[in-house]
Amino acid sequence: MMLQVELRIDVSTIEWNAGFITGNVYLQVGDQCFPTKGWTDNIALVLAWWLDNIATKEWDFFFMQGSYAFTAIHSQLHLLANYKAQSTVVVDLDILYTSIVTRAQEVIQYLYANGYNQDDFADLEASYNRLKQDRLA
Repeated sequence: MMLQVELRIDVSTIEWNAGFITGNVYLQVGDQCFPTKGWTDNIALVLAWWLDNIATKEWDFFFMQGSYAFTAIHSQLHLLANYKAQSTVVVDLDILYTSIVTRAQEVIQYLYANGYNQDDFADLEASYNRLKQDRLA
């Protein structure tokens, strides 16, 4: 059975913390939240990594905090804790792709609108723009 998948980011939790832009970011897969609902991580950094991975078709996605990751192969999404398989589910990878790209765009817009220093999210914006350019080419 194919499950719904979406990247969740609560922009109201975004803050500048010790040189990093952090906030709540997690995957919603069916009724499961991975790593957990409200997971706090370096949003700008992990989104930049994930956008770069999408662009190179390397569907390995790591969180910065903890030892959590997810990988996508064909229509299977593998959720990893301590870099060991926690579960494998069937999802629509196009929806996951769209969700990651859409959340990245929302985060960039939020950061600009709220006066964050562009240098603090330059990698995220560059990754997003590269992916957009590649899609147009």
